[in-house]
Amino acid sequence: SNLGLGTQVDGLAWLNSRFLAEMGLRYSFVNHQNFSGNWSQFRLALGAALNEVKNITGTKLWGRVGFKSQRISLTTDSTALTGVSSLQSGFIGISGDYALDSTLTLHGGLDWGLIRSEKQNSPNFGSPEGSTDLSGFFGASYRWKDNIWLNATFSIDYLQMDFVNGANADQTLFSILPSVMIYF
Repeated sequence: SNLGLGTQVDGLAWLNSRFLAEMGLRYSFVNHQNFSGNWSQFRLALGAALNEVKNITGTKLWGRVGFKSQRISLTTDSTALTGVSSLQSGFIGISGDYALDSTLTLHGGLDWGLIRSEKQNSPNFGSPEGSTDLSGFFGASYRWKDNIWLNATFSIDYLQMDFVNGANADQTLFSILPSVMIYF
């Protein structure tokens, strides 16, 4: 498990009052005991509102399907099963915003990787034969100006790979993500 500090850039475009598209890029520095490195993620998804969306900054719930590509690069250690790994997955997810009032909103979400393709580059522990990919987040947003919101999010990402030789490697990344959201 690691606490990562990094950066995230997200875009969410409502195509109409029902459908949306999301894209995200994320990069975190990882430092844990004797291991250091980085974790990166690219995410692309299409979604649909599960309730009527009357106001873009109001309460809403949406489901999504998408593609996610992640890469973890840690100091190589064959005993600790650390090194360079990548995981791509088709995922389903659900997210929501709950407006407490006109200036404060709570948000959260969960993604579950269903169709996964894993690759472990170095050191070679054997061929990966299975994996797990789960992500979740929660946080709050404060309306600072009409179209500018200050956002604080806590996210958890869990990745695991199982190898044909019986070994498995997992990575849990906890991230604190302060950000500014601008509505157009």
